[in-house]
Formats: sequence, structure tokens, C-alpha cells
Amino acid sequence: MDDTVRENKQEQAITMLKMKQVEINRLPKKGDFEPYEISFIKSMLGPWPRALEAAGLKVYGGVNAPYIWLKAPNGIGSWRFFEQMLYEANVVGTPGVGFGPSGEGYIRLTAFGNHEDCVEAMRRIRKWLA
Repeated sequence: MDDTVRENKQEQAITMLKMKQVEINRLPKKGDFEPYEISFIKSMLGPWPRALEAAGLKVYGGVNAPYIWLKAPNGIGSWRFFEQMLYEANVVGTPGVGFGPSGEGYIRLTAFGNHEDCVEAMRRIRKWLA
């Protein structure tokens, strides 16, 4: 599937989610969709962990939680990874060391932003690491 077709299908999946939200007047849950809709949405958008792992990062969390922890590649520190991701990919996260010494070498991302921004951040990270 070429990039234009995939982007159109991703937009269609996002539209499905937005329309369901309007229809039921709350954020939709998996049970609000038919199985074929779930399959389509997941195939086009995928969960964050899978998208980031495909970009070659080690990912922790993101299952039943809005936070994802990324292991900084090549043993670089949290602040250095934060700066590289900010200035080279234009994506901001939180340096893990800010959560204590065990967070050194990690970045925390969140899905609390709007969906389009989260999808765009994943696209930028994948492109940056390609």
C-alpha cells in the first residue's frame, strides 16, 4: 500500500473514532465497535507500543495505561535522548531521570494529547529513527 493510500486509510480510521465519540457522547471503548471496525482501526493506527517497536525502540508500558517508557538507544542518557528527540524529531517527552535514578536512560511519552497529535508524534519518531 503506497503512503498516500495508507494516510487516507489512517484518516478514515481516525474519523471512525471521532464519529463514534459524537454518536455516543463519550470517548469510545473497544466494545463500542464491531469486530471488523476494531480490526481496521488497529491495522491502520496500531497501538503506540507496536509503532515504536517497529521504529526499533525498546518499549515498556502502554497497555491499559496512557504512558509509554522508551529505552534510550545506544546507552545514551535521558536528557541527551530528550534533546535529540526534541530537536531532531520535534517530539517532546519527559526524561526518565526526572522520576528518579531508575528512570535514567528512558523517556516517558503520554497519550493524553489529542489523537492526531499522538499519531503525528509516532510518525515523526519512526521517520527520525529510520
